[in-house]
Amino acid sequence: MPQCSSCQFQNMPGTTHCGRCGASLLLATARINVHPPRATKWAKTWRKTMIWRAWYAINQPIVDFARQLDVDPDNRWHSIFAALRLIIPGWPQFVASKFKLGGFLLGGYLACGLLAVIFYGTTIGSLLIATAITIHSIAVYDVARSSTKDYPVRNSRILLGCGLLGTFLYLPLFNLVPYYAAPFSIQIDRDPLLVGDVLLVNRGAYVWAPPQVGDIVVYVIAPAQVGGVAQGRNAVINITLQRIDRVLAGPGQSVMWDGKTLTIDGQPATHRPLNLAFSALPLTLIVPPQHYFILPSGERLPELLPNGESLASTLSIIPIDNIQGRVFWRNSPWSRMGSMR
Repeated sequence: MPQCSSCQFQNMPGTTHCGRCGASLLLATARINVHPPRATKWAKTWRKTMIWRAWYAINQPIVDFARQLDVDPDNRWHSIFAALRLIIPGWPQFVASKFKLGGFLLGGYLACGLLAVIFYGTTIGSLLIATAITIHSIAVYDVARSSTKDYPVRNSRILLGCGLLGTFLYLPLFNLVPYYAAPFSIQIDRDPLLVGDVLLVNRGAYVWAPPQVGDIVVYVIAPAQVGGVAQGRNAVINITLQRIDRVLAGPGQSVMWDGKTLTIDGQPATHRPLNLAFSALPLTLIVPPQHYFILPSGERLPELLPNGESLASTLSIIPIDNIQGRVFWRNSPWSRMGSMR
């Protein structure tokens, strides 16, 4: 006859609960493993390392803070691993065996991300980026919705998850990507650049290394006022806007331009301005230190610069601080997409 471990009442054979106190009688007959699994030798060694101790020191406060927020420990929202899974849409769904939903979220996110790279710098690209972020938010919402039925707690988890993603993932991306691949739209036809072209500019290309001869760069011409003709009348034209052209010579090099042919240090130049049909008044000069020689081949210099070589030299000698980045790719339109060299 089974005896209840709580009240010592003798029960009839076959009963599962005590007739006096209602306690389960199955616990009394359950087999208890007196040799529970032990940590492996590798696990013991790992726990002695500084990396594991640092990980524990970071993870434990998060666990305690999450418990104070009434986070259900069964769905493991308090774990750093669970938080890291939110970085990839669909990963938490795969862990929860929601394979169809996880595949839909991951596939949609990757498709939008790939198309956003292709159309980067255009309106379509911006819409695709917004769609990808929306899909990521849906993945966070699904995890939060599955974790609890309490609406206030669910909403707080949605805001917490989206806030963490925005702070630690998308905010750094939105700061870094435009710095190393800033879109530059062409607004005026200047052969070989046409209206509608979208160029990608690496603004950090010359942080650690100087510009190289042959690089296509975005730069600012030193402010200059030149005489010209506007709407049939004499006028003073201010030249201060950004330009895009090729670096043709560096500091200390001698330059001679006869209007059609460029010679660097007495040798024919290996690089040409972007506009191969460019022509201007002849000039001869030596590039000063911390300056570069860039012919503004998109300008109609014979008309804009009636005073000749002196002003042409001024517009062609660019201080290194005025060079804002290197153009490395034409992203739009598709028919003209490719490397800029």
